[in-house]
Amino acid sequence: MSILQGINLAQQGMTVSQAGLTIVSNNVSNMNTPGYSKQRVDLAQGHFYAEGGRINISGVEVSGITRYRDSFMDKYYRDENSVLSYYQEMLNNATFIQDCMNELSGTGITGALDEYYTAAQNLMNDPTNSVYRADFIQKAAKVAQEFNTKVDSLEEYRKTLVGDIDDPASLEKSQISNDVNTVNQLIDQIAEVNEQIAQSVNMGGDPHALYDQRELLLDELSQYVPVKTEDTPSGEINLYIGDVKILNRHEKLGTLEVVMGDENNPAKINIVNEEGEPYKIDFEKELGSKGKLAATLEIAGNDSDSFTIKGVIGELDSLAAAFAQSVNEIQQYRSADGTEASMCLSDDGKSLVLADEPIFVTSDGSADFSAKNITINTEVLNNPNKIATAVGDVDPNNPTQPLNPDAVGNVAGAEKFCNMRNEAIIGGLTSEDKITSIISNVGIETQKITNNEETQYNSLALITTQRESTFGVNLDEELVDLMKYQRSYEASARVFNVMDEILQIITNLANS
Repeated sequence: MSILQGINLAQQGMTVSQAGLTIVSNNVSNMNTPGYSKQRVDLAQGHFYAEGGRINISGVEVSGITRYRDSFMDKYYRDENSVLSYYQEMLNNATFIQDCMNELSGTGITGALDEYYTAAQNLMNDPTNSVYRADFIQKAAKVAQEFNTKVDSLEEYRKTLVGDIDDPASLEKSQISNDVNTVNQLIDQIAEVNEQIAQSVNMGGDPHALYDQRELLLDELSQYVPVKTEDTPSGEINLYIGDVKILNRHEKLGTLEVVMGDENNPAKINIVNEEGEPYKIDFEKELGSKGKLAATLEIAGNDSDSFTIKGVIGELDSLAAAFAQSVNEIQQYRSADGTEASMCLSDDGKSLVLADEPIFVTSDGSADFSAKNITINTEVLNNPNKIATAVGDVDPNNPTQPLNPDAVGNVAGAEKFCNMRNEAIIGGLTSEDKITSIISNVGIETQKITNNEETQYNSLALITTQRESTFGVNLDEELVDLMKYQRSYEASARVFNVMDEILQIITNLANS
């Protein structure tokens, strides 16, 4: 090995060590940069051969820069991240429903029913008392108002999630539309980065920063929808949402579009191509139980096997209908043979007359009661004497004429209102037991979702730790590399100095 060759080898060693120190410095400076993947210098041994008694060595060279990433862990993370996002969104929505249905002591439907039955007890004690009559009808009105308030709150929340088919403009302002817009923006950004990567690779570059940027975008996209990727020789990826191919390298095959659905499922998602033609109809079926979009559509839908806003409203509708019908049956009671009927006070309160006005009516004029349309009959509200506190005999030949009109103290009707508290009116349950059951079921479903969310959160935390151990910067590792390259640089510099000194001596001898 000649002196010049030795100087060249030492210089190569310093250059390679300098490259290693640069990479270590870059790793440390980016240790807190989101998505940054640690890098390592790849070294390759030069050629070694002997010829004519001479040894020829080409030293060491940097063969490349390795970016540390585990594609399997990336896929695993995104799959689990989609599941966690699904449960987190379900929990957010379930918590709202629980808060809406949660009734503190003496409030909400539970409190209104308690006040109603207390008023019925007072009315039974003194059916001619105008104060008790007014209080009874006011408490009945409050029950209806509480049903209305509950369902209005739930429907309005559902509207913010997926819009309302009766208000087409609401779809554009809904959460599902905003989230779909975000998904489309992320897909556009991934396509753009794909194209930049391909250009860099074609020019012989190592687009590590672009790869990291794309990984971050894919992580974010996995919060909304389940994603899968395919690598290509150009460094680009093909992107799938569910099993639907949405990106062919940097070519976008379709755009997600929210369209109006029906009453049960107000919003649907389709994929359209650049011409606006359908590429995939009912795309939401591809989402399964992964991602924020799936959770929003599920809880705002009408799947009987799922916990939904519509399902809770349906339970309230059933209770409201059963309660209104039971009260009205007492108010407008007629015996099968036509000899007995419910009776109320005359306008002057001095005699009994046949009760012909229901307590509850529907606000929309429909035949069926619901939690939304149950309301008090203003005829009875404005004239509480029309409350049927009595049940008496009527003339078979004149069914509208009481046989004992002077029995204003008759409490048979008021007693029925009062006893209804302990009677099963829906599914073998009393009205108070039913509302308690509805609230309890909401709490149970919310707790199930909470448990699933916590389990998935802990699972993803472990996966995140394993994943980051692969691409994350470890200061202990960087310190080891720093010392290694520093010592290597110092050794190469020392060899360089020795060779330089030898060369100077030889030069001086030649000149003397």
